[in-house]
Amino acid sequence: DLVRLQGGFFLSINPERFELFVTAELSFGIGDSQLTYGSATGLIIIQTGLAPGKNPGIAGLLKASASAALGLPGLGSLFSIEGSVLVMFNTTLQDQSFAIPEAFLPLLKPDDPRVIEIYASAPGLDGLRNPNAPPGGEVYVSVSISARITIGGVISLTGFVQLQFAVSGTDGLRIQITGALSTEISFLGSLSATLNLNLFIGPNPGVVGRILLSLQSNDVPGLNMNGLFLLEINSYGTPQTIDTFKLKEVQRPKAGGGTTTFFGGFERDSAGNLIVTRETLKVVGGFRLVFAGELRIANILNINASVEFRLELAGSNPGIELIINGEMTLGAIGSIKLIDSGFRINSEGLVARLDLQIESSFGQDIGLSFEVSALMQLNTTGRTQTLGSSRVDPGFRLRLEGNVNFLGFAKASGFVDIVISPEGFQLEFAVSFSLGFLIFEASGGAAVVTGNDPGFVLNLNVRAVADASVFYIEAAGTLQINTTNTTRIGVAAT
Repeated sequence: DLVRLQGGFFLSINPERFELFVTAELSFGIGDSQLTYGSATGLIIIQTGLAPGKNPGIAGLLKASASAALGLPGLGSLFSIEGSVLVMFNTTLQDQSFAIPEAFLPLLKPDDPRVIEIYASAPGLDGLRNPNAPPGGEVYVSVSISARITIGGVISLTGFVQLQFAVSGTDGLRIQITGALSTEISFLGSLSATLNLNLFIGPNPGVVGRILLSLQSNDVPGLNMNGLFLLEINSYGTPQTIDTFKLKEVQRPKAGGGTTTFFGGFERDSAGNLIVTRETLKVVGGFRLVFAGELRIANILNINASVEFRLELAGSNPGIELIINGEMTLGAIGSIKLIDSGFRINSEGLVARLDLQIESSFGQDIGLSFEVSALMQLNTTGRTQTLGSSRVDPGFRLRLEGNVNFLGFAKASGFVDIVISPEGFQLEFAVSFSLGFLIFEASGGAAVVTGNDPGFVLNLNVRAVADASVFYIEAAGTLQINTTNTTRIGVAAT
């Protein structure tokens, strides 16, 4: 017997309806080469349309589950596969149900349903009735494939893919692809991908959906790496609301204070199943790629960051945007932070920001103390913009600020702030340096002003001190110039 179905069969024919039901064990091959599935259940319903209120058409369901013994005969654990296939289709635009006859109940498993339902519209991502399905039903074919493949007893691949083909009067042909794939590799860790894409073919074609990639590596000695990538895509010019998996939001401390929200994968219920929800994808005419992850090397160097990249070609704010928030920690030496750094390019112009901070604890354990920050901003749009959660004023700004302490003997601190705006150029600074009994300080600024009140402004303050045990010398001076009619950088108008 090349193909064998061993179990129960039911056939019913009347002028209004044709029903064929099968529940049996399914096997292929002969003798030692036989591959055996655990079970197979099939139902076909043909509705003639002769009954009042019933549409003519065909509906069906096929479910086959494979045992762990399925594989290449004689290879033992080198290759094995187990899984299931579920196919559901319906052209009647109406719900179809079939009550399993009493005589078949002994052939069913305890958790098998006693009534088989075929929905008027394609099922949801979880295989159940879709609460947002078209009210008039749709012609569809839904295919779900779930499998676990083991190769050599080392690599294990677990996958789930669902394909749905549906036709309705409003959307035309809709193809939905849902998948979840993962693998566990010794000495590397786990990799997984979850996807949910909706393809529409008809008067308004397009694609909308999400793809989640997860990397977790905890098995390499001295290396710990994990991260998540989320890709959201929408080819339409307006936000789209679809049935998709619910995102998990995680709150983390933000460099510079406060907290920031980023994605932490997909939400699951208490049973570990993905939660299906109806969400609006706000990216339009493009895609959004978000990464959040951590890399730890030998418990010395730790890099933790979140990155968001957006490309939109339609909607109210088309453009390209990249925003990074992260922190790098080097053992006991200290940490360096990157805050709301990145850029945005759109029809208004360019907005860019770089905010780098080294905390005061950096280097203390090796006799040094650094506290340094660098801020660079560029805004060519002519109005105040927001990048991430930070304000960026029109023009250009560069600010350097910090202090250094070497073994408590030599100290230096200060800042330099350069601003180029539509009103002109401005420079402010304050620096101080101490080496033993010598102290030097300088502060002030300069500005070149344009517009309705043009002119030049200068404010310079200098101070020097020599304070030894046998003598004390101090000298100081100030130079101020202001050719405008307004008080600027602490210098009154003349």
